[in-house]
Amino acid sequence: MKWLSYVKIDRVVDVHPDEAIQQAVRIARSEGLFIGLSSGAVVAAFEKLREKALLEEGDFVLIFPDHGFKYIEQFSSYLKRVARA
Repeated sequence: MKWLSYVKIDRVVDVHPDEAIQQAVRIARSEGLFIGLSSGAVVAAFEKLREKALLEEGDFVLIFPDHGFKYIEQFSSYLKRVARA
């Protein structure tokens, strides 16, 4: 990524794949956007930072770098696993 050298990284947030899927499903249901796992991870990381009050007040823009179509199998297996529980 060419732009990476221009960005100052101040924090890395770990997100489990299930958390990324959960957030992607939540966004699909609430906003009608079929985002992918990378995008779900963006939302999950944002929520973690917000819950821990690590964000200053203001407006935030979350960038969704992918779509959900390439993750159909992961969504399907996750939803089946959740339905069984």
